[in-house]
Amino acid sequence: MTGNDIVDLEIAKVPTGEKRLRFLDKIFTFQEQEIIDSGKVGIWTLWAMKEATYKAHHRRFDLPRSFEPKKIEVSIISSAHTYIEAMGLYNGYTYWGSGSLTSEYVHFSATCNLEDPINTEVQPSTCDIKNRLKQLVSEKTGINIEDISLVKNRNLIPQLHYKNKGLSLPFSISHHGKYAAISYQLINY
Repeated sequence: MTGNDIVDLEIAKVPTGEKRLRFLDKIFTFQEQEIIDSGKVGIWTLWAMKEATYKAHHRRFDLPRSFEPKKIEVSIISSAHTYIEAMGLYNGYTYWGSGSLTSEYVHFSATCNLEDPINTEVQPSTCDIKNRLKQLVSEKTGINIEDISLVKNRNLIPQLHYKNKGLSLPFSISHHGKYAAISYQLINY
């Protein structure tokens, strides 16, 4: 399963003073706060990592929404100016991911299986991202785009359907500000 998150850095404001301390304590573990304080990665990078891990986990086990960010422990594997690799632990399960860091946005994708590559794409939020996902799946698999639909399951998790039957293709869509992002895995295709 895959999860992803994108943060538009223009509109994401980091709280200051006492609000910042409360925000950090509410969202990040002590170890993650040390990573932030060290300057290795920023708040929104860690936030995107947590969100992507959360989405991958909830998709994997078809769980209802219940975001408890301090239950997700993120650690950095490697980082460069524009790219980062990390690992997330959530309820005893490990998730692997990577992200793009730009001056405009942070995008991170996570998966439960390191061997399954993640395809990603960032678009302007004006793009019809759901249709773009269908188009990408159609191009990669040869399935007619008209036979692909997105349907939310009982836990409101979007799933791809082929001719009204579930399609086993992990994906995640996210939006924030001026950006939308897709992460998907072509497992068994």
